[in-house]
Amino acid sequence: MSRVVVVDDHADDLELYVHVLRHGGHEAVPFTSPVEALQAIAAEPPDLVLADLLMPELDGFELVHALRSAPATCDQRVVLASAVYTQGEFAQMEDDFEHCSFLAKPATPEQLLTAVDRALETHPAVPAAPPADFELRHRRALNRKLLAEARRLRGAENELRRRADQDAALAALGRRALDGLSEDELLDAACSVAREQTGADLVEVLVLEGAGRRLRMVAGAGWSDGVVGHALADARPGSVDARAMAEVEVCDLVRGIDDPLPDRLAAHGVVVGIRAAIPGPTGPVGLIGAYMRRAHAFAPAERSFLHGLAHLLGSAHVSCAARAEAAHREAELQSIFVGARDGLAIVDRELRCVRVNPALAALLGRREPELLGMSAWELVAPQSLGDLEKGWAAALRDGNGEGLVWVVRSDGVDRAVEYSATMEILDGFHLVSFRDVTERVDGDRRLKATMNAVEASERRYANLIETLPNGMVTVDPDGRIALVNPQTERMFGYGRSELIDQPIELIVPKPPTARGGETVGRRRDASEFPVEIGRGALESDGGTLVTYVITDVTERRALERQLNESQKLDAIGRLAGGIAHDFNNVLQVIVGYALSAQRRTAGRPEADEVGEIVLAAERAASLTRQLLAFSRRQVIQPVVLDLNAVVQDTQRMLARMVGDDVEMSLALDPSLRYVLADAAQLEQVLANLLVNARDAMPSGGRVTITTENVLMNGDAASLDLTPGPYVRLCIEDTGIGMDEETVAHAFEPFFTTKGDGDGSGLGLSTVHGIVAQSGGGIRIESAPGAGTRVCIHLPAVEGDLRPARETSGTTRVRGGAERILLAEDDPVIRRLLKRELERLGYAVTTAADATEALAAGAGARFDLLVTDFMLPDMNGRELASRLAGSHSLEAVLYISGYASDARFDDAGGVGRCAFLQKPFTSEALDRSIRDVLAGGGERS
Repeated sequence: MSRVVVVDDHADDLELYVHVLRHGGHEAVPFTSPVEALQAIAAEPPDLVLADLLMPELDGFELVHALRSAPATCDQRVVLASAVYTQGEFAQMEDDFEHCSFLAKPATPEQLLTAVDRALETHPAVPAAPPADFELRHRRALNRKLLAEARRLRGAENELRRRADQDAALAALGRRALDGLSEDELLDAACSVAREQTGADLVEVLVLEGAGRRLRMVAGAGWSDGVVGHALADARPGSVDARAMAEVEVCDLVRGIDDPLPDRLAAHGVVVGIRAAIPGPTGPVGLIGAYMRRAHAFAPAERSFLHGLAHLLGSAHVSCAARAEAAHREAELQSIFVGARDGLAIVDRELRCVRVNPALAALLGRREPELLGMSAWELVAPQSLGDLEKGWAAALRDGNGEGLVWVVRSDGVDRAVEYSATMEILDGFHLVSFRDVTERVDGDRRLKATMNAVEASERRYANLIETLPNGMVTVDPDGRIALVNPQTERMFGYGRSELIDQPIELIVPKPPTARGGETVGRRRDASEFPVEIGRGALESDGGTLVTYVITDVTERRALERQLNESQKLDAIGRLAGGIAHDFNNVLQVIVGYALSAQRRTAGRPEADEVGEIVLAAERAASLTRQLLAFSRRQVIQPVVLDLNAVVQDTQRMLARMVGDDVEMSLALDPSLRYVLADAAQLEQVLANLLVNARDAMPSGGRVTITTENVLMNGDAASLDLTPGPYVRLCIEDTGIGMDEETVAHAFEPFFTTKGDGDGSGLGLSTVHGIVAQSGGGIRIESAPGAGTRVCIHLPAVEGDLRPARETSGTTRVRGGAERILLAEDDPVIRRLLKRELERLGYAVTTAADATEALAAGAGARFDLLVTDFMLPDMNGRELASRLAGSHSLEAVLYISGYASDARFDDAGGVGRCAFLQKPFTSEALDRSIRDVLAGGGERS
């Protein structure tokens, strides 16, 4: 006894299979769910699986694939049953799906048991793994069936259309017969219609004459001149019958007719043909034949049409005897007129109804007697009067006219009617047919409106897709690209035809599976770039369509990295500024007391040691100035400069810095625009960059300094600059260059590639700070072994400004008798400055903070306020403003380790002001005081 698992989602079929199998001596295990059946088979493989081929949950092909994929069931024997495939298709599928048998439904019990027994006798020699192209074979099998069904339906549709055309042709010919065509005209028209509808090369109408003993060709189409009208041969009575409908070779065409027809047809190259007998009142009256000069199988529709045409000719009474039977013809016409499904009316030249049929009365909602004598002009809606006038004029002029008009029923409802007016059927009278097409017209109108709306929607949708600034890709249920927009082509470098029907992974290797997210796009040249993807799904009849909206975020990521770097440098700058501030306060004390000690020990042995202390303090002060430059906290004195002049003035010094083994060349734009900057700081920038270039060329090389005017637009954002005119200064060397990581850290303070003790790591950070403080931007281009190019962009001066002229140094003056208010929160510096100011002869009042200074200013008037810019309870500018408001102050000298506002130009409402950077010497303090008191300071 064999164990058979039966799987079918139809309970009746399943019950039948189980009953037959058990009757045949097999153990049948039924399942309606293929998924449950798979689980049972995996647990205990049977001898055979009998499954329906098409099931909604899992079809038979997928069931076989699942069985072949599992080691335990890879050699499972399977019989697939289906009611939608033919035996020939089963043979093809047996080739595609190995080790599977197929059973056509419905099957008799004997056929079922035979298929099961045959499958149990066969067994694959080795386990058969699923073929690699299983999915392709699966789809191919389904597609073959769908294509076959589509071809069948198209064939049926074409057959219906052809039959409709043939019926219409017969109807038109019938109408022409009713219109009173002559015998010859009707036969000629019949031959033309037969040739048109059957595609025949030759058509003929043969009529029996002489008591039915002679055939004559009375009409034909396609023959040479002189053939039509000839008598052909004698014929035995009764030889023209239904056998003439058979499609036969030429030699058999006229079997049973004693005439030389085969020879005649062969002489005209005829190979095959068909004939139909033209019926008469008592028997056949002739033949109509259609012939081909090539091998051809006449379709049933063509045979049927020829048969119908023959009957039409018989009904029209081609013979003269039929025309003579006027009464019979009148009765026939009356029957046609009354029983026609279309409305019919006989009208006079004024379109008055002389006779109407019941169908027309029903169409107009009126009684037949009521319509007699009424004019069509009274029945047609006003908007259709012009159309009716044109059609009726054509009928009177050409013998026929047709059109569409709206008529008004007696109940006030308008109906759309197609009319056809024939030539005169009697002298002065015409036949007009009417057909109600209201539903079709309304349907056409609705369809047109719908199509217009769909077309408009499609145009809007297409325009949206075509102009979308983002890439848009639609993927079909198989994961292949079905639609792309132009931005996708530009973004990935593919043409549209290259992307269609390709997997989405071609351009997005790892597409997001959720609503979207960030991933990587891949261009045609295999380069990758960051993208942000929005994902949406749409259910359609064919499955789920997924649309991806793709945005290239390369520029945004670059800006984010630049912002992060900028924020990092800004944070380091704030730290460096704070350190410099505190360190400058310490250095102020060291420098002040060291210089005082140097004065006292002049000429003594210990003077040299004190001098070394002064030199060390000056080097420390230089270091803090670099920190302040990097942190953008250094006080600058910007003036309008000619950058070319700055380069040329420092050329000799720069040449000495780079040494004799480095060639230095200048390429300066003679039309270079002016910039607003601090000349000393620009000289420091040049010096730092030239030193770096020299160190990058230990064995010598070449350094080039170039200047030029540039207009920055789209590229301004990469340097965090505002679009506009700029002056570019570039220093390019032929040194060892830097890798990408080194360039990324180049502006960080204390970062250096030099050995221990060979560099402070503040050169480029100082340059960065000075350039940024001057409103510019800097960029490094370098690669290992390819040298380095550093380009600085400074805003060009707008307007007709000229460079400031250099002034000679201020004449040194010493001391004075003015009253000075000193505000300094550091007690050590406060004592040092009070001592120095008093030594210079000034009267000094000290304050530890702004509160004490305001209290002192309330009771006295001072010539000068010397204040630290950053006091614990108030900044120096606010202190100066409040003292000036009380009329107790004329000038102010700000001192600080650094200034939060790098461009110091606000005296706080005081008439004159100046700034002195810590640490400073007593001579510098003296000079600054005398300048501001003499009116040389900045004015608010």
